[in-house]
Amino acid sequence: MPEWLPSPLRKKLEEKGLAEGIDVMLDRDFFLQPGCGKEMIKQKSGKIINIASINGIVAFPERASYCSAKAGVMALTKVLASEWAKYNINVNAVAPGYVETELVSNLVSQGQLKIEELKGRTPGRKLTSAEDLLIP
Repeated sequence: MPEWLPSPLRKKLEEKGLAEGIDVMLDRDFFLQPGCGKEMIKQKSGKIINIASINGIVAFPERASYCSAKAGVMALTKVLASEWAKYNINVNAVAPGYVETELVSNLVSQGQLKIEELKGRTPGRKLTSAEDLLIP
């Protein structure tokens, strides 16, 4: 959030951004998965794969909403995995780095992300593609 914004306005925007981020990235999993789990318990098996992020572990500036939500996804994954293991239900998460998406492209073009720095932090020296996340 830009420091030049007046404090009350900055606070309001930060709160709104946090709520929206949590709603989109954590609440959907929190409210959807118990229903899925109920059906999987009936069939005595199942697999859930959540999409977390490295930002659930490593914080980046001006990404409070995203980092908080992804840390929540990781915690939810661990809780559900421990609760549902006895029903033969696996709950896991993948935590890719940056994925080549329209959002990332926009952040790069706005100067908020530096693509070469991102690539330099990954073992493969490239961004993850959406295809990399697909199950064959």
